Amino acid sequence: MAPLGRRGLLPRTASTLGLLSMAMGFAALRGPLAPSMAMAQTGDSPATAAVLGAYLVRAITSYLPGLALGAVAYALYLRRGSEGRSKTLWCLAAVLFAVMAFLGPVMLESAKGSSHAPSQVQAPTPAPTQLPHSGEVVLSHDRSSCMRVADPRHPEGDAVEEGWQRLLWTSMADAIKNGEEQVVMVFTRQHCPWCDRLLPVLQRAIAKRAAAIAGGNPEGGGLLSSPLRIFTYDAQEFMPVVQQFQLEGFPTILAFGRPGVKPRMVPGYLGDEDFDKLIVDSAEAEPEPPKGARKKRRFLFR
Repeated sequence: MAPLGRRGLLPRTASTLGLLSMAMGFAALRGPLAPSMAMAQTGDSPATAAVLGAYLVRAITSYLPGLALGAVAYALYLRRGSEGRSKTLWCLAAVLFAVMAFLGPVMLESAKGSSHAPSQVQAPTPAPTQLPHSGEVVLSHDRSSCMRVADPRHPEGDAVEEGWQRLLWTSMADAIKNGEEQVVMVFTRQHCPWCDRLLPVLQRAIAKRAAAIAGGNPEGGGLLSSPLRIFTYDAQEFMPVVQQFQLEGFPTILAFGRPGVKPRMVPGYLGDEDFDKLIVDSAEAEPEPPKGARKKRRFLFR
């Protein structure tokens, strides 16, 4: 049996563990960190500094266990003292410390690898934003098609930002208040086949009104000679509004006329002719007289 002394089994074990630890540290430095160094070479100076700092920390933590084990082995070789039980216990304690120093970083690295990806300096990838089902139906710039614009800040309808629902509702409310454009609200629901069938009807109505105004031949005066603005509101995205109107069926159309005219609500799907009749009747409707107002008398009766 090999002795446990200065030139025995324990010093050789400590030396072997030290060499293995340093080899593992060298392999770790050439592994996951290498792609980060390549990325830093093509990036900006803050990214490069961050990667270099991470590299130095990784180098110290990788080589430190091996250096500690090597120091333990060297101390065992140079140990001078009395032979006997005290030296044997000291050697056992030194080897136990060496094994703990060797296994500790290995276990820690294994735990990190099982729950996290390799450390790399990467820019955060934004989550894709799904366009909502609500918005204003508008013509494209070349008037060849229609699109839905949910956020007035993005007239191309290609993106939305926080607060788009409030801005969409404010845009519709301002148009109704000004009374210079005819406004139609359409409440829809996702996976509703009649709502999907109604959308082309709305698009054709907008294109027809725009063509009449551009050609100088509108159907009549007043709102019929002004742009037609149609806003669609999905029930899930505007649930408080749906509850306020106490809507139960979809689609539901709410057509506005001039200021002071009560809007007309029609539940269900409408074809081109019926929808056209609805917006014409709403545009030509007269405001109701205020409550309590006396009718004007003619001739001798006053």
